Amino acid sequence: MMPSGTDSVGYTKHVSKGGFDRVLRQRIVANMRRAMRDLKIASGHELARRIKADPSTVTRYLNGTRTPGLDILYRLHRGLGISSDYFLDTPSPLERPPPEERN
Repeated sequence: MMPSGTDSVGYTKHVSKGGFDRVLRQRIVANMRRAMRDLKIASGHELARRIKADPSTVTRYLNGTRTPGLDILYRLHRGLGISSDYFLDTPSPLERPPPEERN
């Protein structure tokens, strides 16, 4: 299933198979940071406390050096009261085709 707002041609053209993990990590981290702003969570330690996760691991997620697994996405969903697809649905700027290629 392609992320909303993209078509299969633009998605595969701008996101190589090898770069998928990097793009997914960027998307999840961006959405984690957005959730923290929206919920006024001031730090990674506070986020870790709210989702019952190790603070150093959450810091690695927020720094983009580690990709959260499904267990952490579930904890984010349950612990923050946010839809689980919130973390995956919005395409990052790297996934969007340049304006001249959009229809």
